[in-house]
Amino acid sequence: NNECDRLRTLIARGHLHDRDSCGYTALHYAARHGHLEVCRLLLTAGLGVDEVTNGRVTALQRAAMMGRDAIVDMLLVNGSNAAHRDADGRTALHRAAEGGHLRCCQLLVAHRAELRQIEDERHQKPFDLVRDHAPDRDQLRCILKVPEVSVTSSTSS
Repeated sequence: NNECDRLRTLIARGHLHDRDSCGYTALHYAARHGHLEVCRLLLTAGLGVDEVTNGRVTALQRAAMMGRDAIVDMLLVNGSNAAHRDADGRTALHRAAEGGHLRCCQLLVAHRAELRQIEDERHQKPFDLVRDHAPDRDQLRCILKVPEVSVTSSTSS
């Protein structure tokens, strides 16, 4: 498509690793806005999957924040670190939970279930960020709930 052709031209001119004043790359913007083919093109051209902004945000976090499940899936398949924490201590799962994005939460938990246990800088787990008015609130809370560990003791006679 025309967008990808223009991007190929920019890459050929040496602009693959360009950043804006906040440290965002083209991958951050493509992930946020749901441009799957652009994301693929950037990764194929050699842009790192886990480039971070000034706020330590990755493209995976941007995609999860906006509910871009196809991009979340593609970034995970391409090796994005789902446990990466931004400057607020939040992972992509925190961002997806806060936005009420059920499918993104499902993908992230399936990839790394232990993400449910990570607390951000305010000591909040992804479960704590699900808003009461989220359309899929009950399903989200079910997916994000940290399983309780039962401790049983055995005594020998």
